[in-house]
Amino acid sequence: MKFHGVRARLLWPSIISLPTILLSGQSAQAACVLVPNPGNNTYTCDSGVGGPLIDTGGNNTLIMPARGTGFINGPVVFGAGADSVSIESGTIQGNLDTGAGNDTVELRGGFVNGTITQGAGVDTFKMTGGTVQRVEQGSELDTAVVSGGRIIGQFFAGDFFTMTGGQIGEVNLEQANNEMRMSGGTIDRFVIAAQGRDLLILSGGSIGTFVDLGIGDNRVFVSGGSIGSTLTTGTGNDQFTWTTAGTIGGAISLGGGNDTGTLQNLTDAVLSLTPLLNGAAGTDTLTFASTTATTSARYVNWENVALTAGSVFTLDSTFILGDSGTGTGSFSIDDSSTLLAGNGVNAAIAPFDGVRPVSLTNAGVIDLTNGTSGATDTFTVIGNYTGSGGAIRLQTVLGDDASPADKLVISGGAASGTTGLAVTNLDGPGAATRQDGILVVQAINGATTAGTAFGLSNAVAAGAFEYALFKGGVSAGSDENWYLRSALIPGSEPPAPPIDPDPAVEEPGEEIILPPAPGVEPPTPGATPIVADDPTEAIPLYRIEVPTYSVVPPAVRETALATLGTFHERRGEQSIATSNSNFSAGWGRAFGQSTDQSWNGTVNPSVDGHLYGIQAGLDILGHESNGGHYDMAGLFFGYSNFDADIKGEAVGWKNLQVGSMNVDTTSFGGYWTHIGPSGWYVDAVLMGSWFNGHSTSSRDIGVDIDGTGITASLEGGYPFALTQSWNFEPEAQVIWQHLSLDDQSDAFSDVSFDTDDGYIGRVGFRLQGKYETASGLFQPYLKANLWHNFSGTDSVLFGPDAINTELESTSLELGAGVTHDFTKYVSAFAVADYTFDVDGPHQEIVEGNIGLRVKW
Repeated sequence: MKFHGVRARLLWPSIISLPTILLSGQSAQAACVLVPNPGNNTYTCDSGVGGPLIDTGGNNTLIMPARGTGFINGPVVFGAGADSVSIESGTIQGNLDTGAGNDTVELRGGFVNGTITQGAGVDTFKMTGGTVQRVEQGSELDTAVVSGGRIIGQFFAGDFFTMTGGQIGEVNLEQANNEMRMSGGTIDRFVIAAQGRDLLILSGGSIGTFVDLGIGDNRVFVSGGSIGSTLTTGTGNDQFTWTTAGTIGGAISLGGGNDTGTLQNLTDAVLSLTPLLNGAAGTDTLTFASTTATTSARYVNWENVALTAGSVFTLDSTFILGDSGTGTGSFSIDDSSTLLAGNGVNAAIAPFDGVRPVSLTNAGVIDLTNGTSGATDTFTVIGNYTGSGGAIRLQTVLGDDASPADKLVISGGAASGTTGLAVTNLDGPGAATRQDGILVVQAINGATTAGTAFGLSNAVAAGAFEYALFKGGVSAGSDENWYLRSALIPGSEPPAPPIDPDPAVEEPGEEIILPPAPGVEPPTPGATPIVADDPTEAIPLYRIEVPTYSVVPPAVRETALATLGTFHERRGEQSIATSNSNFSAGWGRAFGQSTDQSWNGTVNPSVDGHLYGIQAGLDILGHESNGGHYDMAGLFFGYSNFDADIKGEAVGWKNLQVGSMNVDTTSFGGYWTHIGPSGWYVDAVLMGSWFNGHSTSSRDIGVDIDGTGITASLEGGYPFALTQSWNFEPEAQVIWQHLSLDDQSDAFSDVSFDTDDGYIGRVGFRLQGKYETASGLFQPYLKANLWHNFSGTDSVLFGPDAINTELESTSLELGAGVTHDFTKYVSAFAVADYTFDVDGPHQEIVEGNIGLRVKW
């Protein structure tokens, strides 16, 4: 047969030369005349019809070059040896069997209408084009790379298989430790493997139906591409990692064994096509890393679940830990991740068997505020809860004891560690709690909670009240619960200290002031605990903004009074009388005072600060009547600034430093003065004031001060001569004040001001001397005045809660002054005085006043 093949070849000498035929021990043939020779043969089929080709000896090579039309009619069979097949065109009408040995098959085009079998040996298969019915590699460590073309049926038994393109009917990696990498192309049906430690890396392309890697410690890495149906790894300690992209259209089951699953950089939209991720039997670990996920029932039979690297998991039902063998498991949240547990789901972290306790460790955030369910959500841990500096976000409608709130429930286990509760108020008006308070952590079925397990991470306040967190209530069976209360209940546990979670939880008002308790230092120097008159009485916990705002109305009244002054503080002496002429005199003064003043009321506010101002006026009308009577009328402008620290009663403390205020008062007014022949006088003033400033608590929450005031004064004095140089002058004055301040709001409530008209009376005297000197008339005097602020109440409403401040007080003013006429046209005056309380709240004011008047 070999002879005939050679002789036939000699009929076309232009196609093949004699040296080609006579090559020692080798054969190189073209035009598809396939005649084996002893030894290593190279066969080239570029045109025509030949075959079949059976050459079982030597290291043989078959080449079907590009752009050829060769046709091998029948199988190609090589024996043991390092055989090589390169097909770029043409057709093999049958199977291609390279036999045992380290063989290489490259398919770049053409057709193999049969199976390519590589047999025993370390074989290589490369396919960039063409079509083959089936490919079967051998039992050694074979390599296959498919980047194009089509395998209509099955690719079988490859050890190191890479697919970047092309199309394959199905892949069966068979037994052994197989590795498959797929970044492109299409597998019409499935990928399976039998026993062994298999590896699948899927970054692109599509697998039409399922993947089953069989028994063994398998590894699967998915970062792209798609699997149309299920993914199964079988029994073994499997590793599954899904990163960034890709779709899996069926359930994922990792089989029995201690499996590891990682979901990284995935969204719930990607995960939603996968109905189930099953850890199966064993002690399995599932990690979410930078992943957003939901659907609790998708993840079953996992003993250890971890949210890491900024992951967010939304519970839509109870999350079950463990399997029928392990019974339970653990769930952890790192410091960058969040578990969303609101939206009315009332979910739990629960054990598979319902008996053995789960373990939940929270270093991140458990958020019960997601969704639209309001303050009605419950999140239950059936087992042990450990806080690792994490936070729990919850909502409540702050009010009395019956107020609704989200809550954490510990069932049958223990709560330990530290967790900050970040509480958001849903428009609750605030109110005094009288009993247990508002329940936010509930221990049931014998659960216990450590005394340091929870603390507030943000200020919780509404209306006039500050809410603190307390372990235990006053009712039976409430010892292990945690409540928000706006009052100190006699006999209750001290409030929990605040906890600053990591990550930080941003809420209004960062500073939390603890109520008095054993071991709690006063928040500010001089603060002392409030002691109730009745030891069974609850002490309300007013927030520090209450005295901070309550002091505003009486304080701005003081700024208007300081601008008003008295006749002598504004004008010096009655000798201001001028001739019967208009626009005949002008005057101005500067004044300042140090004020330490308190008021009685709900929170007994006080101010300690400094006030300064200026005032200037002009006599625009002047008239002299018969008998030495003078009348003058004029206009004036005034400005003052009051800057003060504020103390009061708040959060169970009295004399607590709570904030500060700064207010500017701008005033315009008119006056009429009548001076009698003997120097007696009547002075009437009407003044309008505009207030602008702010009052801010020590935690930087405050309101603006905007409003107006009207002040009217009527004053008179009558001097009596004691000696030629000294007079005694009794004086009296009555003042009326009306105040209107704009409503405001802060982070915790609306704030509105409701003020009574104020009435102030003064009676006193001056003892005045009169001396002519070389430098002009010198008139020193001493003064004493008893001031009385008649009863009245300023109310500040914090939502529905009215906080009252009483205006009534009595004080004594002692002072000395002097008037010096430099000429008959220019004079200066000055006065200093000291005021202190004689009845009512504390008052201590040191004041100075200096002025100048000019006549023309």
